[in-house]
Order: sequence, then C-alpha cells, then structure tokens
Amino acid sequence: MQTAGLPIEDGWVVDGEMTLERAIRATRRLLSHPRRSTAIFCANDEMAAGAIVTARQRGLSIPDDLSVIGFDNVFFTRYMHPALSTVNYPIDVMGRMAARCVLRDSYGAEGLEIRNRFEPGLISRASTAPLVA
Repeated sequence: MQTAGLPIEDGWVVDGEMTLERAIRATRRLLSHPRRSTAIFCANDEMAAGAIVTARQRGLSIPDDLSVIGFDNVFFTRYMHPALSTVNYPIDVMGRMAARCVLRDSYGAEGLEIRNRFEPGLISRASTAPLVA
C-alpha cells in the first residue's frame, strides 16, 4: 500500500494466530472499521477462506464488494467459489532443496544444485477485483 501511495488506516493490520477462527474474528473487526477497506490480504489460504465466509455472512459479494487474497496456494484454493487469488511460495522446491542439503552435508553428495533464494508469485483468480486508481 505504501508503494502505491495508499494510506494505511489504524486497525487495518490485524496480527494473530493463523487459523480459520482467528480469521473470522479479524474479518469481523476489519469489516466493522469506520473506513472499511476494499481488500483483505491474509497470511495463509485457510484464513482467506474464513475471510470469505465471514464477508458473505455480512452480505458482501467477493470480489465486487471485497477482494480477498491468501498466501500458500494450497490445493483447494482453485476449487473455492470464487477461486482464491493467492501467493504461491514454492514449498515443494524448498523441500527438495532441504533434502539436497541433507544429502550433501550428511553423505558428501557433491555436485547437487542448491538454491537458497525462492521467489513467491501471485496467482490471480476470481476473488480479487481489478485495481481501480
């Protein structure tokens, strides 16, 4: 938001456990804010699912009234309605790299490619509306 020059209102950032229950409570709080935001970014996809359920219970349409985005790209996100926009972090590649490190360090398996930098990528699906300037 800072990069886009948008203000960050007090109360728009909610910290806490990354669970469905916490997401429901946090979303209720965010939707009760005097200056309700038009988007919610969640720390994981489970929380995003909770945000969508809570928003719908309040009569909001996703993404017409509220865009929701998650983080993890777990398998079910593409099957949600609407399909969840999410940030893909390559956990599978990270796991393979961790295994290669163990092989190299424990068994002297030299020559294995080890990467230490992993780039997240946005997967844009139906839960987010186009940005309006």
